Amino acid sequence: MYTKLVTRYFNRRFVSVIFTLFLIAIPFITQSQLRYNFEYLNTENGLPTNAIKGLQFDEKTRFLWVATESGIVRYNGHGFQGFGDNEKTAVLNGRIVFFDKTIDGKLFGKLIDERVFTINENNALIDPSLPKMDDEFNYLKYKYKLGKVYAKQVFVDIVNKDFKINNTIYTLNDYSLLKYDQDKLITVAKFANEEEPFVFNGHLFLFRKDGVILNADFKDDKFITSIYSDYSKILKHDPNNIFSKIKVFQNHPKEPVYIVT
Repeated sequence: MYTKLVTRYFNRRFVSVIFTLFLIAIPFITQSQLRYNFEYLNTENGLPTNAIKGLQFDEKTRFLWVATESGIVRYNGHGFQGFGDNEKTAVLNGRIVFFDKTIDGKLFGKLIDERVFTINENNALIDPSLPKMDDEFNYLKYKYKLGKVYAKQVFVDIVNKDFKINNTIYTLNDYSLLKYDQDKLITVAKFANEEEPFVFNGHLFLFRKDGVILNADFKDDKFITSIYSDYSKILKHDPNNIFSKIKVFQNHPKEPVYIVT
């Protein structure tokens, strides 16, 4: 069973609803209220491939950038434009590993050969300042503008599950919450196998095996949790079954959470 959590902000309060309930409410919306146009974009519309690695909207230029396994393209509302049209830029037609945004709004991504490309003035360019982005330290320093990137003796895979709370950078890695501090990743908390962490808009939550969602917070440098909501009556899940597991999938901290039971 798949349950999708849809979240939004309402009067600055964090609201979470089950997707199935959201679907039930849709018929009560009048046709005059539905003013959205939907369009399917795929290879028939000009995408180099349907394998999408990331989407980013450039608020300055109002263009949508699409990272794929066959390069980076720009969508202008009518068609797609690629940027690997000559020998020098052909690398931009390569497979993209991830596509993200720096703390100051600069779009950047990582190619399969670990080189970094950026979006600058409606153009995709290889960033010569960073030969390669090969671990979490490089990624965090680049994304949060933490200064020069140095070679690290300890290798940590890039997981793209980072967020910033009260000027402190955290990242989720397996069942650990890590804090970035002076070129080190310090373990703040470890989660048991029945606790699956996920993040929405800088807020950390834990989904427990029994269907309870915990709100996680930091007070006086201490990691504390409190019950946020209980979905145990909605999920078709038996917490007493030792073979039964809940898994949480999330591509990015700002994207929906999929709960598999």
